[in-house]
Amino acid sequence: MKRKHLSWEQVGLDISVLVSKLVGQEFGAILGVARGGLVPAAVIANALNIRVVDTAPVTSYRAPGRRERLQLLLPLRPLPEPVLVVDDLVDSGTTVRFLRSLLPASTKVAVVYVKPIGQSATDFFAIPVPQSTWLCFPWE
Repeated sequence: MKRKHLSWEQVGLDISVLVSKLVGQEFGAILGVARGGLVPAAVIANALNIRVVDTAPVTSYRAPGRRERLQLLLPLRPLPEPVLVVDDLVDSGTTVRFLRSLLPASTKVAVVYVKPIGQSATDFFAIPVPQSTWLCFPWE
């Protein structure tokens, strides 16, 4: 798998591309997917002047011989609608589909980077990435 190291500057530019696609949309709150979605969620909240920002601490685990399972580490709080779920990367779409199942139908999903398999799970994205590329974020 090809590795691509991203700088803080590059991530900032790519988040700006995503913000430009969100301008004019109305959202009551932002829900950042912990941990990778927290940086873009904060930048987007500031850029769009959205004051209600929360986190969705999602974790996945796989028991031997079993399918991957997702769970929330903390319950989601009620948020003003529509909610914008923000993450850094959608790979397969499993995490955002899981969150959509827990949130109102008006919920939208915005990600900075998207791979082809997960693209249908998003409403907005900035940068498409080949499925075979592993992104290395500056906060990792």
